[in-house]
Amino acid sequence: MKVRNFICGPLHNNNYVVIDDDTKKAVLIDCSDANDDIIKYINEQGASLEYILLTHGHFDHILGLNYFKEKYGVDFYINQMDVGLLNQINSLTDIMPVQTQNPPKPKGTFTESSQFFVGNIPVKIIHTSGHTKGSSCFLINGTLFSGDTMFFETYGRTDLLGGSDKEMRESIAKLLTLPDDTVVLPGHGKPTTISHEKKTYNL
Repeated sequence: MKVRNFICGPLHNNNYVVIDDDTKKAVLIDCSDANDDIIKYINEQGASLEYILLTHGHFDHILGLNYFKEKYGVDFYINQMDVGLLNQINSLTDIMPVQTQNPPKPKGTFTESSQFFVGNIPVKIIHTSGHTKGSSCFLINGTLFSGDTMFFETYGRTDLLGGSDKEMRESIAKLLTLPDDTVVLPGHGKPTTISHEKKTYNL
C-alpha cells in the first residue's frame, strides 16, 4: 500500500491518496482543492482513482469535490449524518478566501457498518462524532486517517455546529483502543501514533 499526502486548500488540509499496489486502485481521502497534482501522481503510479472518502463535511475538506467530479468523473461518499454540512460550503466565504460554489452532491453515504475497499484492501469505518455529528475515521492496513478528530497531541474543535466535547472524548477513547503501533494521519498537521497519543489524553 502506498500513501501520499497533498497539502492544499485555504486551511492547508492534508489530502491522502491511498493506492493498493496489487490492483493499482486508488482512493482519495478528503478533497480540499482543485489540485491536478493529485491526478498527476496517481497517473505516474499507473493507478486509477476510484472514489473519494470524506472524513466529515466541513467546507475546507470538500472544496475540490465539484472540480474532481466535473473534470475526472470521480464520485464521493460521506457519513449520512454530515450530508447537511455540504449545503453550508459557502457559509464562511465572508471570512475565508473561498470561491462561492454549488453544494456538492454525494454518490452515496455510509455508516460505520458500510463496506469500502481500496482495491483489495478493506477500509474500516470508525464513527467518531465530536467535531461534527458524522465525523469518521478510516482504518486501512494499520493506518488511521483521522480527519479532524485526532491530531498530534490534541483533537479537533468541538464548538462548531454539530460539535460536542462529550462525544469527542468518547470518540478519542474509542480510537485509543487501537493497536499502539497504529500510524495516525490527521486532516491537519503532522502524523502521530496511537502509542504517542495515549500519553496525551486524560480521559
